[in-house]
Amino acid sequence: MGERAINREKATADDIEAMRSAVHQGLRAGAFGFTTSRTNSHKTPTGEMVPGRYSEVQELLGIAPRSRALVTARSA
Repeated sequence: MGERAINREKATADDIEAMRSAVHQGLRAGAFGFTTSRTNSHKTPTGEMVPGRYSEVQELLGIAPRSRALVTARSA
């Protein structure tokens, strides 16, 4: 989302699909998982909270569905 994330704009359905796709591709390429940070100590070099700190719950939940099957299959 780039600058839009820095400006705390809400993720669109297309943004969430792009994030879901990126996570899915990473997992298929061998990534162990994915993480996000909502802690108060995770800040930018200028002291601002990172954009993920303000992610809507629906955005975070929207990233996972396609990836869940990959992680489940790997652990079986």
